[in-house]
Amino acid sequence: MGVKGLLKFIRTKVPEVVVQRSLEYYRGKRLAVDTSIYMYQYMCAHDILGGFAYQVATFMRYGITPIYIFDGCPADAKSETLQKRREIVNKNVNKRTVLQSRITVLSSQLAITQQSRGIYSDAKVEEEKLKDDIRKMKQSLNKIQQRLQHPTNSDFVKCKELFQLMGVPFICAKREAEFLCAQLFKSGVVAGCVSSDSDLLANGADLLNKLDVNSGTINQYQLDTLLSSLKINLDQLIDISILCGCDYTDGIKGIGPVNGHRLIRQYGNIENAIPHIKKPISDTFEQEYLIAREMFHHNYDEIGAVPVSFSNSNISELEHHLRLYSRMNPDRLKYIVTQLSVTNQSLESERERESEQEQEQEQEHEHE
Repeated sequence: MGVKGLLKFIRTKVPEVVVQRSLEYYRGKRLAVDTSIYMYQYMCAHDILGGFAYQVATFMRYGITPIYIFDGCPADAKSETLQKRREIVNKNVNKRTVLQSRITVLSSQLAITQQSRGIYSDAKVEEEKLKDDIRKMKQSLNKIQQRLQHPTNSDFVKCKELFQLMGVPFICAKREAEFLCAQLFKSGVVAGCVSSDSDLLANGADLLNKLDVNSGTINQYQLDTLLSSLKINLDQLIDISILCGCDYTDGIKGIGPVNGHRLIRQYGNIENAIPHIKKPISDTFEQEYLIAREMFHHNYDEIGAVPVSFSNSNISELEHHLRLYSRMNPDRLKYIVTQLSVTNQSLESERERESEQEQEQEQEHEHE
């Protein structure tokens, strides 16, 4: 979900925070990628593996090493958010059933109206109206179907197999992916976190969103610039996020980023701001905001050794994998194979250089 309204607030209030960059800017760097964000995006496009394969190839083209992060277990504090999402799913299921029934009824009426053409003078008008109603309902039904789509365990397994075949580093987080993405940024392993989740800013990382693999551009939300422009520190950004509502609390109804920023700038933190808030505050908010703050402050994940570079890809097996599970067209597949071949050659050249350096060092030791 992210922080309600935060990205829009940033774009309008402090637009200098957002910089559209060419992917060339990140050449030679590593980026953490919140995998689940793109799992849903590519599922809606009906080709998860094809979408990821093309994305990886684009990163390779620009000399970027992506580290894909898979979600682990959600935090306990997020249970209410997950429950609300389940309730939304149930509502959408009911809406889908109603729409499907309505489309069936209207389709029957349309068939009868079409048979009556030439008998009744207004049959043609009625026919066009029914067609328009059915078209609109099918559009609504399609949107609901997309909302109800969720990646399966099989999708995640196939995606990990794809990354292994492409030689792409990936990590399965113990908790949520956004925590690990932020941790990799703060420890200097990556130069940014590719996601659409604004929580990453409150977690202490630069957010990279709206990745366009065709134009080779991405938007960078610069955390340091955000804090300096708003004249706040990270703790205060966390408190603003909590007031607005995030994954761990609904916040205070009626308070968005504008009012949240004003309150925290004026009073310093939530504790000092609460007595001055005229909006109704839920009985559970005091407990919720403390838990939410704790989540943001202790968002670390024990990761051990982090894979930080590509390994050789298995091109023939990858082609078979994509032909079997993807709808990719031949031109895209050719582009991917080309980028993998270039990367494999680069890795081989690097190994040869390292081997030559080792031999030179050995010879120097022998002469000493």
